[in-house]
Amino acid sequence: MAQKTVVLVGRDAAPSKFFNLMKPELEKAGWNVLSFIGHGKDVAVKPLELSGIISGADLVLCGMSAPAQNAQVEISAAGEACFYGKPYGFYADTWGASARPWFENVRGKASFIFVLNNEDEVEKTKSLYPVARVLKSGNPEWEEASVPVYSREEIRIKLGIAMESKVVLVPGHKSLPITNFLLVSTLHALHNYGEADLVYAPHPGDGVSPMMYRDVVEFSDVRVLIVGKDKMVLKENGKVVEREGGYPTGHLLPAADVMVESASTFCMAAAIQRVPIVSFFSEVSKLRNIPTFGQREWEPVEQGVAVEVYGDLDELGEEICLLLERPHELQGRQEELYPPQEQGRAVRMVVKELERQFYRPRA
Repeated sequence: MAQKTVVLVGRDAAPSKFFNLMKPELEKAGWNVLSFIGHGKDVAVKPLELSGIISGADLVLCGMSAPAQNAQVEISAAGEACFYGKPYGFYADTWGASARPWFENVRGKASFIFVLNNEDEVEKTKSLYPVARVLKSGNPEWEEASVPVYSREEIRIKLGIAMESKVVLVPGHKSLPITNFLLVSTLHALHNYGEADLVYAPHPGDGVSPMMYRDVVEFSDVRVLIVGKDKMVLKENGKVVEREGGYPTGHLLPAADVMVESASTFCMAAAIQRVPIVSFFSEVSKLRNIPTFGQREWEPVEQGVAVEVYGDLDELGEEICLLLERPHELQGRQEELYPPQEQGRAVRMVVKELERQFYRPRA
């Protein structure tokens, strides 16, 4: 049997996670897998090294990271694949990712691209990738959300949160200015609510230590927990402390009564778990949406599975309080548009397509 080699290149957290899931399944299918992934940080590979590796590979699959400076290694990999005449393609993990303008020069000869389970995404992508097969792989984060690792009770016990408490989950943004506005605004909005806990989950690509957020733990009349993947920051006996051990954002969702976010890909996972969502935007975050998602508006808001607040702190507080007391306001639409997802479907589809690309006749 011919040796099959595929190169996986992804800088941001979403493609990195997907490619990690994919690797063992590709290896079971007989592939030699060469992974260059950053988990939200820069990928440690030199351009000449990557070029040499791609020259000897059969296929290349790249993520579509954002913003543009995060995507340079993926753009480079696609360009090298094009130069060497190797079939290459992309994994677009969120709304509008396939339209990100910094990939424009490597769209034309892409052989395949994986997008969300959405017909509009497929049609938009087809118009931009003239020769590529466009496949609805979906996002494995949605699959995981359908079968949570922890129950509501289990994750609350681990976090030290009482079952009767109201919990607002805030997933961070990779842009620190957007995160800071989102986090402090949410705390301000909760000031008059009464008893509530706020769990902040830093974005893995924000590049700072969880302790950088200690002021919101120390100087807030709302109980705040900073829960990163590996560490937690909280107040114990009146002092802010950092503990080893943490949880990925997806594991925290069952603890939440409401999620407040700003264009987070966890929106869809929250919708699958029927967590009411408030999408809070400033003008900065709205403008950032345009190159990142291909439009100013946030798709989950357009779909009706999240409610938008634009920069108004009073309205933000009102919407959070409303959804804490009446979660069904959004849950019906979430149930309609985001049913539970089939486990392992995304990985199986990618493996199948890479096999097809390897064995298809070449011109």
